[in-house]
Amino acid sequence: MFSIFLLIKELLVIISPRDKKNLIGVLFLVILMALIESAGVVSIMPFLAVLANPSIVESNSFLIALFELTKYNSHEEFIALLGGFSILIIFFSSLFKIFTQYKLIEFSSIQRHKLSSRLLKLYLQQDYEFFIQRNSSSLIKNVLSETDQLIWSLIQPVLVLISYCVVIIAMTILLLFYDLLMAITLATILISFYFT
Repeated sequence: MFSIFLLIKELLVIISPRDKKNLIGVLFLVILMALIESAGVVSIMPFLAVLANPSIVESNSFLIALFELTKYNSHEEFIALLGGFSILIIFFSSLFKIFTQYKLIEFSSIQRHKLSSRLLKLYLQQDYEFFIQRNSSSLIKNVLSETDQLIWSLIQPVLVLISYCVVIIAMTILLLFYDLLMAITLATILISFYFT
């Protein structure tokens, strides 16, 4: 059976030690993106709670401290502040997600270039007989299209899969801390839909 971990292990053999460091940097950005997206989700919760029930500002200790810190006179101004803060965090989260996706694509493109160059260099170091025995169009196809297929059909999807898995894990942890019963119920429902 083909395993994703076996695939990742084989990919790590292909890339150079320097690129492995770059991959770690990209994965760090992915983890940071997941945390920032979670912060965006968390920032919506107080806003929606105050929007649904403005009197909660007078009973929740966190909101009381924030309301006193801002020194607003009315609940409407405070709701507008919470809404603006939520929009700002979500906007920053989106910008950071765009930046992270850019870095993922940049890493894939650099790997495409390096693999194509390594393969071409390997071909150019062969004897004349090597070229006589092979069709030049198949060699060109290997350098161009096979490398593209490896990158865009294998490496890029694996990186995207890893990034989405990290985001899902972060959101799940957030949901578990927010409401354990709701998280278990939701997970059971989603898993039951998946297997039916």
